[in-house]
Amino acid sequence: MTGEGTLASWGNALTVVAACGVVGAFIDFYIGKPGQQRVRDWLQAWRVRLSDVRWGNLGREEAAFAVKVMDGLFGRRLFSVKRVIGVALVAIVILLIFIMIP
Repeated sequence: MTGEGTLASWGNALTVVAACGVVGAFIDFYIGKPGQQRVRDWLQAWRVRLSDVRWGNLGREEAAFAVKVMDGLFGRRLFSVKRVIGVALVAIVILLIFIMIP
């Protein structure tokens, strides 16, 4: 089916792609050469990390990453002040979300 709707949807998709390209070019210009090098180094580090992951240990690697992130956010010890405050904040945000959304 070719028609006005199909052409309009292609036009919308191309507009979104072009807008993302413009935003990317602006960010690239804004961060400059040192920022570009840091981004390249960061992407290279992630490529190396992901190349070590195999299908057999994907779940284990994902769980280890999640634990590392949560330890960084909430502290390594189970009963630490940082963890209690973090859990309280998460609980308050969840309660507020469920109170606001009937």
